[in-house]
Amino acid sequence: SYSKSCHINDDFILKPIDKLLLVPSGIITQKIFNNKLFFPLISYKSKTKIFNLSNSEIIDKSDILKILFLPEGFNYEIELVAKLAERLLLNNYTNFQIRVQSIYIKKANLILRSHNIPLDYLISSDEIKLEDQCKNFDIIIGRGSSAVLDAVINGLVPITIKDELKTDNNVFWPICNKIGCVSLESIDSDLVNQFNFSMSNSDIIYNFARKYFQEVEINLD
Repeated sequence: SYSKSCHINDDFILKPIDKLLLVPSGIITQKIFNNKLFFPLISYKSKTKIFNLSNSEIIDKSDILKILFLPEGFNYEIELVAKLAERLLLNNYTNFQIRVQSIYIKKANLILRSHNIPLDYLISSDEIKLEDQCKNFDIIIGRGSSAVLDAVINGLVPITIKDELKTDNNVFWPICNKIGCVSLESIDSDLVNQFNFSMSNSDIIYNFARKYFQEVEINLD
């Protein structure tokens, strides 16, 4: 049993063994285990995943990290995400999907076509709930959409987009120095480093996202 996510990041080492039972204490710890190890067998107990490992080993996650892009609905943002996706495909990286609100699906369809991105990488928000879709991904890449915060609450690790040509509309701006960031030039080469940076601040990021939607009491008297 591992209760402190910081210790896992700092000193967790696992050599190949026959069997091991791991019981993460919560979603942050669970996400760190997911990104440190490959789990051939998974069982569930209550709300906490119990992992049964057989001949496990630490592996390089760079080729299996799954990315969910969550752009805002205006043209420039979808175009920017399409360029990032195009860059990934040029480097044979296919573990991603682009989620847009249903009212923007036709617009996104046209933009992705212009970048020769197969439309099976595009999904509308009315096809699957965000919380259900998050179960299949590791990273959420977005900026201004508050849905990025929902994705963090549902266990994804955020990475923001750096764009020198536009004013930053990062929803995480109060803690932007705690979150990994990629650009068109760096997404293929620096993705894992930025993922690990966000993971190192996972408690801060999760707490920020959770508190973002807390009700505010306003006294008008």
